[in-house]
Amino acid sequence: MKGRVTGIVLGCLLGLMLASTANAQPRIQPPGGGGGGGGGGGGGQQQQQQQGGIINGTNVELTARMMREAGYSDVQFIEHQGRKHVSAKIGETPVIVIHDNCQNEKCVVISFTVFFGEQRTIDANYMNAWNQTKRWAKLYRAQNGQLVFDMDAFIAGVQPEYVKAMSVIFANMLKQLFEFKPS
Repeated sequence: MKGRVTGIVLGCLLGLMLASTANAQPRIQPPGGGGGGGGGGGGGQQQQQQQGGIINGTNVELTARMMREAGYSDVQFIEHQGRKHVSAKIGETPVIVIHDNCQNEKCVVISFTVFFGEQRTIDANYMNAWNQTKRWAKLYRAQNGQLVFDMDAFIAGVQPEYVKAMSVIFANMLKQLFEFKPS
C-alpha cells in the first residue's frame, strides 16, 4: 500500500513538472492591429457560380461571400500591386486571401495567409515541428523576418462551397496553431 501511495505522489509530481515545462514553451501570439471597417459587396459572379454549379476558378466577390458564410467577419477587398484580394478576420486575427494564377477574373489558386510579425520566440525547431505535423498549412519566416502562416487551395472543377470549406479548414488550422506545443 505504501508503495502505491508513493507511486501516485511521484506520478503527480512528474505531471506537475511536465505541465510547467509545457507552459515555458514558445507560443504563437495573434498579430497586432489589422482590419478596418466595411465589407465587400457581391456582384460580378457568373450565373453558374450563384447556382452552385462547378467552377474553374474564383474571384474576390465569390471568395468574400464564401468567407462570410464560413463565419469570417470584417470581410473587405484590398488591392496590392494592382490586383484585388480579400481581407477578413477570424476571431480577432486578420487573414488575407491572396488570389493567384488568374485569367479573365478567374483565379485557380488562393492562399489563406496570416502575417504574425517578427515573433522571435518562434524558432526553426518550432516551425519544423509544426510543418512535420501539419504538412499542408505551413509556418515559415519570410525574408523580411515576419512569421507567416499560410495554406494554399486549388479552385478548379469544384463547387463554390469548396471555397467556403477551405475557409473553415484554414480557421481550424489557425486555432490548432495557436494551441500547438511541439513535443
